[in-house]
This record gives sequence, C-alpha cells and structure tokens, in this order.
Amino acid sequence: MKIQRFPFSQDELKRNLLVQSISDHQIVSSIKSTQRNFTVSRDKIEMYSRSELDVSSYSLFYMPTDFPKLSMVLSELSEGLLTSLNNSACEIYDIGCGPGTFSYAWRTFFPKSDHQFYLIDQSPEMLKQAMLISRNLFDLPAKAYLENLSKLNFDKKSDIKRVAIFGHSINEMGLSEAMKYIDKIGPDLLIMLGPGTPSVFKTMMNWRDKYSGLNGYEIKYPCLSDKFCPMIKDANSGDWCHQILREKLSPELHQLGQKMSIDRRSIAFIGHVYLRKSLKINRDNTLSDKNYCLVRFLGETKFSWQYLGCSESDQVLVKLEVMKKMVPKADFNRMSSLLVGQRILFDIQHEVSSKHLRGVIK
Repeated sequence: MKIQRFPFSQDELKRNLLVQSISDHQIVSSIKSTQRNFTVSRDKIEMYSRSELDVSSYSLFYMPTDFPKLSMVLSELSEGLLTSLNNSACEIYDIGCGPGTFSYAWRTFFPKSDHQFYLIDQSPEMLKQAMLISRNLFDLPAKAYLENLSKLNFDKKSDIKRVAIFGHSINEMGLSEAMKYIDKIGPDLLIMLGPGTPSVFKTMMNWRDKYSGLNGYEIKYPCLSDKFCPMIKDANSGDWCHQILREKLSPELHQLGQKMSIDRRSIAFIGHVYLRKSLKINRDNTLSDKNYCLVRFLGETKFSWQYLGCSESDQVLVKLEVMKKMVPKADFNRMSSLLVGQRILFDIQHEVSSKHLRGVIK
C-alpha cells in the first residue's frame, strides 16, 4: 500500500502558518475549543475557521495526520484507473479545502501529472493559509482560491477530467449543500472523506444508496458493488464500516496530542470513491469470490491473524483466519501491518463454516 506521509517537519510547517509565533498553550486551547464545537456545540462548528490563530492551530495539528488518508484511499483503486488519472489533464476541485491538505496529498500522489487545482472554502482565513502553504511548500499549480463556485463557468464538452474532493467538508455542510457542488461541477471522480463516526457513515451510505445511481456513478471504494451493506444494521450497536490509518507521529505532534488527550496514532475515518459510469477510462477492477475488504482486525493468536472481511462479490461478512504456518517468515511484517480498509486477495485453504474461512492473503 502506497501511503504517503506529510513530507515536512513541524518546524517547516510552523514557519508557514498565518501565526508563526503560536505557542503550545495557544494550540491546545484552540484545538480543545474546536473539538467541543464539532461534538457538543454543533451550531458553532465554523468558528475554528474564522481567526488566524485557530486556522494556524488547526493546520499545525491536523494537516500532518489527515494528509495520508487520501493516499491510503487512492492506493486501493485499480492500477488502470490510477494510470488513466495520472496521464490525463485533470481539474481538482477541493471543496471545503481548509488549509489545502487534500490538494497537497493529491499533488504528492501524482507528482508528475498535469493537474490543476481549485481550492474552495467559505473561510477567507483558510484560503489565505492555503495560499501560503501552497506557494512555499508544495508549489501547487492552483488556478483559483474561491469562497464559492458562483464565478466559474464549466465547459461541458471539455476533455479535461474533473475530480471533486470533499475532505471532511460533507460532515460540516451536509449532503444537500454538497449536491449543489456535485451538480455544478459534474465530477468524473468523486472522493468523500470524513471522520470515522456512525453518523458520517450513515451520511455516506445515504449518498451511495440514494444519489449515486441517480447521478450515474459507480462505487470504486471501499466496495465494488452497490449491494446492501451488511454493516448498516450494526451502525447503532457499536460497529460500522470505516477505515483505520496508523501513524508514527513526530515527538512534537505526539506531545501536543498528549496535552489535549487526543491520540492521532490510530485514526478512524471514512472514505468513499465514485467514478462516473459514462467515463471512458480503464475499469480493470473485477469481482471474484477471493476478493475481500478488511473491515475489522479481530486479534492475533499463537497460530493466526484474524480479520473480519467483507466479500466484494456478494457483500457478506466473513471471519478470515490467516494461518501463520502458511505464511513465509519474510511476510510476517506485512501480515501484521495490514490496515482496516485494505483490499486483499484471500486464498481459501479450509472452510470451517460459510462464515469462517482459513487461508492465506496473497
């Protein structure tokens, strides 16, 4: 899996904040306030983007750990689709871009591509922060920084592929507002990222079930099928489908997290990717009874690693037991570092039951 970490140190990022002289105390106070607004005082959810101090705190703490989420999701797409995107002229619309985190992540994933970026956020402070980091750290080929799309006209006959990224912004704006952007842009590829909570999961699934068919899209991640999701019934009972990114933090970032009681070493998030059905692009994803998406790590025993997997052919949850005696020693590190959300090819050696399979991961 090609997961790309944030390529700059905390000091380098700090030198490109709107408030460079920010102290740890100010960061901790700001992030705690932001957390309260996201979880308790939802009517104040936009407050973190209205002051240079809060925008700087948010960027310094969240950008390095949000950055790898996009490459984790992109890495699970087919090689043919990624090659087509890399070799095409694309316009990337980063909606609710914040300080530009996911534009930079896309730029880093496709460093030699001919892609242009439109960063959109209703906060002038966030756009100012994005411009500063874009110019000084990532050399982002940005066409525009916009508070909305009202001044943009789209050439529907253009051969340029359009990609819309909602990086945590659907959680704030809601589906009805997001649909206005989708309808106007008409993206060929649609990427939705959000916190790994049951409410965001329900929002994402609502889009998949209600809107994706109406708008002519097919899901490409985390499923390859739009059949009924077996995790929906569990969303109210403590389980739902989300991905988990494991991070090795810098000492400075880890210490900040400790002061706030926020652990960013293991991050639950939800990522969905949709492709326009009419798009002439290589679709080399195939469904077979050996393809699974890992949805939970169930534990490790003396003899095996155990996962809950979702069969991509019929979307049924199955316990996958990877027997250690069947795995070469050289592959032990790979087996122990698999991430929830990865797609795997599981070679069945023994069927304990229809819901419990033993074998090896290819």
